[in-house]
Amino acid sequence: MIKNVLIFLTNGNLLVSRSYGFQEKDMLILTGLLSAFENLTDDLGEGEIKNIIMHQHQILMEIEGDICFALFIDQEDDPRQGKLILDTMIDTFFTIYKGSPLILPGRLVEVNDFNPFLKVLDELVILKNVYAILESSPKKLNIREILDIYSRDYNPQISEYEIWNATKTLVQKEIIVKSDEEDAITFRKKGEILKKFKFKLKD
Repeated sequence: MIKNVLIFLTNGNLLVSRSYGFQEKDMLILTGLLSAFENLTDDLGEGEIKNIIMHQHQILMEIEGDICFALFIDQEDDPRQGKLILDTMIDTFFTIYKGSPLILPGRLVEVNDFNPFLKVLDELVILKNVYAILESSPKKLNIREILDIYSRDYNPQISEYEIWNATKTLVQKEIIVKSDEEDAITFRKKGEILKKFKFKLKD
């Protein structure tokens, strides 16, 4: 389960913070701590921090230029799947903001500056969670059943429209992926995910 996403400059300035079930009292303090860890390893010539294991979660990190991306997932989650999500998040961020003055060091960030990215990020998290529900279910599920499980396990505020949109995307865009022991990424065979539904999607 994705718990939190942080994007910050290596000098510690916070750009984006989004929580999905893990609330931190002060994200600025956490951002400063992660930034200090990264700067320390850099000063010692140890390279970048890629993964931090804590009691209840893992923190996956990547640095692109002056920007650090941190993804919090459950301790028992597969870090390879987390890495796929982190890479997708980074690609999406730079697709939207590459060359933008928003990500320049020293610029003051407004609350709504990163709303376009947060909208895409929220959709990505919903897709990941719906996929996890379908993969773990021993039986076929309809939209209402997926909604009930999602509300119980992830977010009670989720709407039926968001669930429907996620399941439609999973089927029509063929974005379901797996990673094996060699970290190879493969796409599912067309129509395989349909076996998990009690309904059919119209073209």
